[in-house]
Order: sequence, then C-alpha cells, then structure tokens
Amino acid sequence: MKLYIKGDFKKKITFGYEELAHKMWTERINGKELSISHSGNDETLQEENLISLYHNKWLNDNRWSNSDIVALHSFLKMENISLEFELARVSDYRETGEYLRIASSHKDILTVDKRAFYIMAIEVATALDGIISEDDRVTWIRVDEFKERHADVLLLSFEEAHEMGLKEVFNIECVKDPIWAELKKQRAEYIKIHGERIWEDEKCW
Repeated sequence: MKLYIKGDFKKKITFGYEELAHKMWTERINGKELSISHSGNDETLQEENLISLYHNKWLNDNRWSNSDIVALHSFLKMENISLEFELARVSDYRETGEYLRIASSHKDILTVDKRAFYIMAIEVATALDGIISEDDRVTWIRVDEFKERHADVLLLSFEEAHEMGLKEVFNIECVKDPIWAELKKQRAEYIKIHGERIWEDEKCW
C-alpha cells in the first residue's frame, strides 16, 4: 500500500514518533505499554518528515507466537509503515521532491495495520494542512474525504482490528509492495548519474 501527501512543508509536525504510534495502534495492550520498533526518531519526524514504525505483535500478544502462525513464516506480523519524501530514498536523502509518501512493506496488509496506515496519513496530512492521493498523484482528496472513504476501517477499535488480524494472517498472501523494487531501481539509476553520497562522517577519512 502507498499514498502521497501534498502539504505546506513550511509547517512542522509537532508530535513525536511514540505519540504517533499510539494513535496508529494503541497506547497499551494487555495491561502493558505497546512495544514498537522504529527507524528514525522525534527529530527526523519533526525536521525531515521521516519515520518508519511497526508494532511488535509477538511481544504485545503471545498469540502471535502460536505455532500455527509461526509456521506460516509470514512477515505480515512485522508490517513496517514508512513516511518519507518521495525522492529521499532514491537520492540517499539528498533530494526531497514535491510530496511525502507513506508506504507499507506489503501490498495487502492486515486490518490492524491498514487502520494504522490510514491514521498515520490523517495525522500527518492534518499537521501539514495537506491533501492525500491514493492513485499515484492523479487525484487528490481532503482529509475529511479520506476519513469518509475509509470509515469502515477507521471506525474499528484497535482491539477489533487486532482480533481480525489474528485470523487474516492465515488468508492474506505475504507479497512485498512493488514500490520497494521500483525505488531500488530508481536509486540505482540515480547513483549512476550522481554517484554515491559521501556522508559527513566519511569526509575525514
């Protein structure tokens, strides 16, 4: 899954990654604080609009460690949801492009993560006075229209979506979203023209 956000990038996201993750999934599960993994931090989120998040399902609920689920070898239980500028990864973070992109690891994802995906889009687009495109930047809709379009998922509680995921994992094929192969190809083409990026900590060598 992927979508794009066009907004006022002079504005700053004011919330941190943990607050965002709690909105996307939940703050507590089974009496414990939600366990999440992340690439990036509050600074990258607020200064660069850059973060990757997933909640560690097997640490939050031991049912994800059930032998039947483990036997699937499905990476759907480790769904990564990434926010970044459209050209950031392609250019080794030298360029941004005009839009933000939110993308999931896989083409089809569990409802609990689809709900999280939509909430990330809503929170980021709202913070940046943005609009959203789900058809590769052909058409754009307001946040309120996006909420209405996906109300069937957004109106679910985390608990409801989570229970659905425990059943869906047996029926959804684990296929990586095509965006990642496309970005890898674009990055190779970019490097051919511009060369590898030399990072600041490499310049002293």
